[in-house]
Amino acid sequence: MTLTKLVVYEELRIEPPVVFQYAKAKEDLVVHSHDAAFEIKKGEMIFGYQPFATKDPKVFEDPEEFVGHRFVGEGEKLLKYVYWSNGREIDDPTVENKQCSAKDLVVLLSRVMLVELFIRYDTFTIEIPPPYTIIEVEALTARRALEFAMEIGIDQDILEGDSKILIKAFGE
Repeated sequence: MTLTKLVVYEELRIEPPVVFQYAKAKEDLVVHSHDAAFEIKKGEMIFGYQPFATKDPKVFEDPEEFVGHRFVGEGEKLLKYVYWSNGREIDDPTVENKQCSAKDLVVLLSRVMLVELFIRYDTFTIEIPPPYTIIEVEALTARRALEFAMEIGIDQDILEGDSKILIKAFGE
């Protein structure tokens, strides 16, 4: 189910679960951006807005666009820019880093929900209150989904688990 996992990561990149972070600096430090450095003294408040990192156009091509295969292959290196409340997706939670201890469970449950949605429904409508519009989503047949995945260069090995789910959901 690698592809479903990468789709969930892309959603978490676009809409991070925790957008604001703040803390008091425990020591003097320097925070670097692409073109500047900022000195922070011990005791000063630090405030972070996660979408500045997860939608950084210097890191992500088309950062506002959902690209389900963004983290496939070489794109996997971009996972270090997907953040949780106190750390990167590639980091494990520990007592010392206070990262979300349920982060792996959140990804797993999101994958299960995504698979269940496509197993149960061929099409569905999501109503979103104004100023947004109604979105209609049509599920692909398993064959078309696999063809599309191959067109965009997703390796057959990566598709293995996902294609079985798609075939179970939609038939060959």
